[in-house]
Amino acid sequence: MSHPSIGPGGNKSTSVLPADSRFQSSSTSGQDSLGRSIDSLGNLSATEGLDQKASMLGQRPIQDRAVAYFEETGQAGRNILPSINDKPFGEYWEELPGQVHRGVVDHRLMRIKTDSRGAVRESDSLKAGKKEEFWHVKTIGYESGAEKFKRLLQKVIYLITGKSYKAHFYNDRQVLAQRECLAAEAYKQAMGYGQEYIHRYSLDEKNQDHCVASKDLKGFYPGNTFFQQTLFPSICQFTDDHNPVTNLVMRRFLLGDQDYLKLDNYLFKHAEDDELLTGKLVSIDFGMSFYNRFSLPRNCSIDEFSQKLLRPSKLHRFQYRGKKTVLTMVEQMPPEQVGRSIKLALERITRLSDQQLSELAEHMHQPVLREAMYEVLKFKRSQAKALLNQRPWPVKSGAGGSFSVL
Repeated sequence: MSHPSIGPGGNKSTSVLPADSRFQSSSTSGQDSLGRSIDSLGNLSATEGLDQKASMLGQRPIQDRAVAYFEETGQAGRNILPSINDKPFGEYWEELPGQVHRGVVDHRLMRIKTDSRGAVRESDSLKAGKKEEFWHVKTIGYESGAEKFKRLLQKVIYLITGKSYKAHFYNDRQVLAQRECLAAEAYKQAMGYGQEYIHRYSLDEKNQDHCVASKDLKGFYPGNTFFQQTLFPSICQFTDDHNPVTNLVMRRFLLGDQDYLKLDNYLFKHAEDDELLTGKLVSIDFGMSFYNRFSLPRNCSIDEFSQKLLRPSKLHRFQYRGKKTVLTMVEQMPPEQVGRSIKLALERITRLSDQQLSELAEHMHQPVLREAMYEVLKFKRSQAKALLNQRPWPVKSGAGGSFSVL
């Protein structure tokens, strides 16, 4: 999910996924894919802060009207994580005036509307010291004729070269939005972030649009301003587990992201408290996730993996020639920290459980895509374990073919 500013399917469970159901039309409580309750305003019960694990708190029942909305919009099936808006888009979101960034993708700064049905009034919330939450809501914008021709040409080339998963990448807007939310939440799970980092699918039923909503991150700066700082880049030391390298492992290896080099897709934060020199880097905007396979040779060593990870493709070398990228940040890190960070990131991936992967897959409403995403993530976890010598190298499973339906 891109942040322009830092400020104010079917209903049958697949056989491969662990048998479970987080949402059913007859249920009296609403939960997201991690088992957290969702109230009528879409608030998630959890702790605050990027470095805190989510905790289970008291659950609140979904309003009957919300159940009806999910049923009316085809989101009441088993193993489906419904949209964050449990009522019509226009009744749920309030757009902040003048906060629209238009382009091929439109970005709007919004907040969740309050209502009279048990919602806390904004004035009471502010008196209690609770900060108002803002969301970045991303939708498909205006696509020029040149852009359409470019994508058509790319599609033809990919079909000819046997890369159908890339040729069909933009075919379905709902899949685009849900896949981006899945990728962002997979990143969040692997990195262990808390409830300040949230990406959710939002359905605009009136305009037949499929949106990505992400909570605004406080205290972070756009990644493309990193090298404009007068002091920070020259003395910065990143933490071992929130740095450019760990983000590369997540974006390029785990999520197969196409835009892993782009500084616009990162936010950074200065040192805090006694961390005099250390900073943190966080990934955003996962719209091009699962565009690449990041294929590895059988029995790939950690050294071979590291070399491939830190070496951009020929296309990216041409595209970013003479420009600063996230790899420019990596060059400022000590070599020993680079190697250490790669292993730490892989270890984080290995700790993802089957249950977590199954819950992440619930972002996809189509059963075949849900199963495919589960297989892809599971295969990547197996590769991470093999790279750390925790298991033999995995035989190519259904994950390889799964890209054809993504």
